[in-house]
Amino acid sequence: MFDYKVSDIGKVKRVGFPLIAYNKVISKLTTFKINYIVVEGGMTIKKKFKLNNYGKYINSLDSINIMVDRICERIKVLKDTPQIEEILSRLEEII
Repeated sequence: MFDYKVSDIGKVKRVGFPLIAYNKVISKLTTFKINYIVVEGGMTIKKKFKLNNYGKYINSLDSINIMVDRICERIKVLKDTPQIEEILSRLEEII
């Protein structure tokens, strides 16, 4: 979600992030309605939504990553062709 390393501990996903990013991370989890448990020192905060959207969010993210990888591979194949400059120019315009 924020490019932090995700570890699997049984059925639980664990992510460590800097304390300075806490509000940003919690805000995004809440926006996407993804269940979470925060453990910091002796404090534990749990948030459980009626419908946890973690699986849906990850599947969507995986699809986007696959598409990006596929486009990058196609661009690499076209790297030495005459039309590469036009393709890259169009991509830059869109982005």
